[in-house]
Amino acid sequence: MTNPGSMSEPENKDFYLTAISQRSKDVPWYYPPLRSLNPSALQILQAYSGIQSEEEAIAHVLRIREKAWQIFPYPCIGSYRFLDFSIHSNPLYPILLSDVSDASSPNSFLDLGCCFAQDIRRLIHDGASPSLIYGAELRPEFVELGEELFLDGDKEYGKIYTEVDVFEPSTLETVRGKDGSEFKYVHMAAFLHLWGLEKQHLVLKNVITHLLSTAPGSTLLGRQAGNKIPGEYSHPTNSDHNMFRHNPATFKKLFEEVGEELGVEWASVDVYEEGWGQGEDGEGRKVVEGHRETYFAGRDDTKLTFVVRRA
Repeated sequence: MTNPGSMSEPENKDFYLTAISQRSKDVPWYYPPLRSLNPSALQILQAYSGIQSEEEAIAHVLRIREKAWQIFPYPCIGSYRFLDFSIHSNPLYPILLSDVSDASSPNSFLDLGCCFAQDIRRLIHDGASPSLIYGAELRPEFVELGEELFLDGDKEYGKIYTEVDVFEPSTLETVRGKDGSEFKYVHMAAFLHLWGLEKQHLVLKNVITHLLSTAPGSTLLGRQAGNKIPGEYSHPTNSDHNMFRHNPATFKKLFEEVGEELGVEWASVDVYEEGWGQGEDGEGRKVVEGHRETYFAGRDDTKLTFVVRRA
């Protein structure tokens, strides 16, 4: 059953489908122009990309968003979520960064569904070795826009595979890390929540089977939308028009069920829940004051951060 009352549930399905097909901006997840940038985004755009002023950076971001909107009007595009760099707020981040900072390390990192690959740029900016950093994305246009956003087409920022479909194992088999290996770390931000529960189950199976290393300590990590009342919620921009939002208990159950089906044991399944606008860089996440709350943050909507380690 689809839950009523989510802030992300469209009031009129046909209206939203038409709006999406026409790339209309008359949707609640298309936020007005930025007045300021969150501190993390401004730091990256200045120190990594070489943009001098905040005013120049804002104008640059707005140009990129307009191009991305015409590719597909995802909520993460309209609401500037690509400026969040959510990997930095994951509790595993210091360990992860240390593990992929030495080019001689055998461990590779994959950002699955990387879009503009903003989290990859954050890792590189913070000292990760590009030779250990990989991305995978379905739409190559977003990867190209990532280079335009971060002005680094002439730099080494890791390798990104494109036209990677998590429902097509043959495309996943082409995604490999250092020396053709599978990945010690697979990062999934704003990714699993794109589908209903059955498809989440299938995606997770494919990721574990085809991408995650079998070595002990191999880790799945990321962040996604959740809800205190778990269930399927209407969502206008995915093919099934619904998404399953978890609470910590149901999200842990998903990993446990998939692990049992595959014969994979987990050393730990840690899920952290917080409300929108909370956390270490909560002020920065409210990139448009008064708007993120109206679309993404209903009373029961949450963010789930997770770290799942293989035994």
